[in-house]
Amino acid sequence: QSSDATERGTFWAVLVRMLSGSRILFGLISGGIFLGCTGLFYYLYGMEFLREALLYHLTRADPRHNFSIYFYHIYLNYERELSLMEKLVSFLPQFAVQLVLIFCYALDLP
Repeated sequence: QSSDATERGTFWAVLVRMLSGSRILFGLISGGIFLGCTGLFYYLYGMEFLREALLYHLTRADPRHNFSIYFYHIYLNYERELSLMEKLVSFLPQFAVQLVLIFCYALDLP
């Protein structure tokens, strides 16, 4: 039981160290600018803006505009459904790199 409390204490200590006032301010300003710009262009162009700028990326099926290192494999196998293993093999290395970068540079943020 004490090891659970120690692990939770360590997690919270790391979280508190990462969430300084300047980092929270940076996040709020960044999010505010993003939401402000999105809101402005939604007001000007309506739902078409949201579909073309943001939602399109969730549903696109065009394999020719893909920045993945697995682009050529996806392009050649576009007509057939990729197996679960192929999907995982293409996703896990990217996820692992992102996770490593998060932990390496999280404490170095302003």
